[in-house]
Amino acid sequence: MSEPLGSAYLRSPFTPPSVTDLSPSICLNLSLFKDALRQYRALDDQITMRMNREAALERDTARRGGGQVDPQGVCAATWRELMRNFAGREKLINYCISVVDASLSSKQQALAGQEAGLDADRSGLRESLYSDEVQKNQIHQEVFVENIVRQRAIQAFKSRCKFFDPPIANPKEQEWWDQASGRRR
Repeated sequence: MSEPLGSAYLRSPFTPPSVTDLSPSICLNLSLFKDALRQYRALDDQITMRMNREAALERDTARRGGGQVDPQGVCAATWRELMRNFAGREKLINYCISVVDASLSSKQQALAGQEAGLDADRSGLRESLYSDEVQKNQIHQEVFVENIVRQRAIQAFKSRCKFFDPPIANPKEQEWWDQASGRRR
């Protein structure tokens, strides 16, 4: 017996395989960093469709087995996935912020330690330093973007799971829930 359409998609893990092992190379290449975030944000972008499919799959399973449909089960499963993704993206962003900040700091120290007479070396280092500063600013901006993406995903989740009270596993999850609810701690 084959699985219903879309089941493989619903049951696939949402941690992108390319970012399971973080390395400085992901952070120091802005294209790789953005691609990793894009992969992580796939769940947020497709949350409504994914919840609709999961609810339909659960209804179909209940119909075949004669059991009851548990709408809270779909909400709970989606909530756990969202929290794993939020935590993974936060880990990626914070890790990359520390890597890029450290790289920039070491180049600033190298520039400060060079003799004034070596202008060719200094100009190359200055260009590299400028490039790193731009990259640092872009990665730091992702913190703000992440807050917006997270808030929109939780709002979409709440629109489908109006009566769901999420099990808050840690203070960070509570903070995310409160931010999306418009409550400030």
